[in-house]
Amino acid sequence: MKYIVLFIAYLFCTPTFAGSIKETAVPAKVKNYVMSHYPKAQSIDWDFEDDDNLYEAKFKIDKLKYKLQITPDGRLHASKEDVLISTLPKLIPQYIREHYAGYKILGANKKVFGNKITYDVGIKGKNAQGNTRHYNVYFDSKGNKISRK
Repeated sequence: MKYIVLFIAYLFCTPTFAGSIKETAVPAKVKNYVMSHYPKAQSIDWDFEDDDNLYEAKFKIDKLKYKLQITPDGRLHASKEDVLISTLPKLIPQYIREHYAGYKILGANKKVFGNKITYDVGIKGKNAQGNTRHYNVYFDSKGNKISRK
């Protein structure tokens, strides 16, 4: 019994992490960026990209996924976030209705790279031949359709 109690205590007292680096290896400025911009973030998976010299934070808030790339001095380099369809710029669902009649929006991501914001919207529906198709349609921050780059 004594060993069982010790084992359980060990499990709860040992720090756990799911990323490829421990949270203790992440600079305070990087952690502060995440906590100040995403205070509800919990269970953050941390990674470090040697080639790009960027820290990566992955987490969920209210079932939405977030992936941030942050410089060692605590500045956002890039991000990808799930977004609710209801929060998309109004031109996006309007464009889908007009150009993809009968298609349903499955989900969307907001991507930030530097000062540039884009939306990646997944849709599903039947084409003119009756075949079910999946597409990703890309939009700028205002909701105008753009080419994938």
